[in-house]
Amino acid sequence: MNRRGRTTQFAGQRGISLIEVLVSVVIIAVGLLGIATLQLMSKRSNFEAVERTLATQLANDIIERMRSDSKELDTYAGTATSPVPALTGDSAPPAKNCTRANPCDPEELATFDLYEWDQAIAGAAETAAGAKTGGLALPTACLTTTVAAGGDKSGQYTVTIVWRGPTELSDPQNPTIPAPATDPYDCGRDSGALGAGKYDSGTAKNAHRRILIVNTYIAAIED
Repeated sequence: MNRRGRTTQFAGQRGISLIEVLVSVVIIAVGLLGIATLQLMSKRSNFEAVERTLATQLANDIIERMRSDSKELDTYAGTATSPVPALTGDSAPPAKNCTRANPCDPEELATFDLYEWDQAIAGAAETAAGAKTGGLALPTACLTTTVAAGGDKSGQYTVTIVWRGPTELSDPQNPTIPAPATDPYDCGRDSGALGAGKYDSGTAKNAHRRILIVNTYIAAIED
């Protein structure tokens, strides 16, 4: 075989074609897009988990405060027909701060507990450039009970915490039929901060509404 024939035989086997390079680039790009999407979904899931864990801790916190000051359960949650107003993180400071050097009576302690808890929900202790960075996103908290006014304050108490989630879901509804006098599922509904779009600009007014409900029995201990 002459040199010219040998050159002709191997001419089509040199290097990598442009088509092969493009195919490789497309495959890598699709893989990177999939990884980026997975990371985004992971971050959203982690954020949801952190918010729900925090809400659970906050609910348990106020329940323990109520148990330790059970003489003033009506100060914390009102009654079945007259609950205390919902907390949204903007409560005014109480007239008296309860400290070891400045002790409070049971009613003053309950008022101070509600204020501290309200601030904790909104993350008032964690700020950056003057803005709150801790707590829950646009929270609303409701404390309710089935206990009637007057008489023994022992009974069922419900802690409801609502906040804004990062994605749109269906609005949580009460599965109990009939509903109680004060429906905890109504807490924060149509608040103007949980809808589609940035706030309530869309028709789905509660599309980003997340809710945690904790029911417990508290026995009132009277002196």
